[in-house]
Amino acid sequence: MSGYQEAADYIAAQIGDGQLKPGEQLISERQLSETVKVSRQTLRAALLKLEADGLIYGVSRRGWFVSPPRFVYDLERRANYKAMAEAQGRRPEIRLLESGRVRLREVPTAARDRLGSSVCRLRRVRFLDGRAVMSETIYLAAEVLPGVLGRNLADSVTALLKDGYGIDIDREETQVRSTLLDATQAAALGVAPATHCLSIERARYSGEALIEFDVECWLPGAIEIRLTSTA
Repeated sequence: MSGYQEAADYIAAQIGDGQLKPGEQLISERQLSETVKVSRQTLRAALLKLEADGLIYGVSRRGWFVSPPRFVYDLERRANYKAMAEAQGRRPEIRLLESGRVRLREVPTAARDRLGSSVCRLRRVRFLDGRAVMSETIYLAAEVLPGVLGRNLADSVTALLKDGYGIDIDREETQVRSTLLDATQAAALGVAPATHCLSIERARYSGEALIEFDVECWLPGAIEIRLTSTA
């Protein structure tokens, strides 16, 4: 068995038998490499494999931590993020980083011609149990949402649309792909720029009108996507 696999198995076993618990910090990479008798380069490869498997996660300049269970994201459910997280026994939080109007050239091409001539952008970060797991950018059709920037934008946008404007979202188009975090997204999540992420883009409609376009960038080890279909 390779040193890389032995190192990964050693750490995974400590997590599996409860010696290392969710949220607990691993010892330093130097100490780990000495413990499992592999080079720092080999150890780093093992840590990255465990991170991809959702067992641990890294925080810039702080080290490695044991991951809690992945957040289960059900694409068919219309429940908001906080409701889904709380139903899974998790502690969710949303923080608004910035909000304001943007020029149309700053709107993603997929939504630029469909949100109208006035667009608001929100940048937010979502947390689970105190850990930043997703960077989110939301584009809203400001023409049909007067005064939206003065509303509470750190909570459910779906509830805001329904309760504040009488708008029901009745159709969504979703695209999921792998990409890399830009510098702004990475800083918000406490990871290095160009870290891999899972991007979920959602175009949300009321009737034929595009009301909201979301770009969610999730740390891959934090999320599990489920989709149930019937024959």
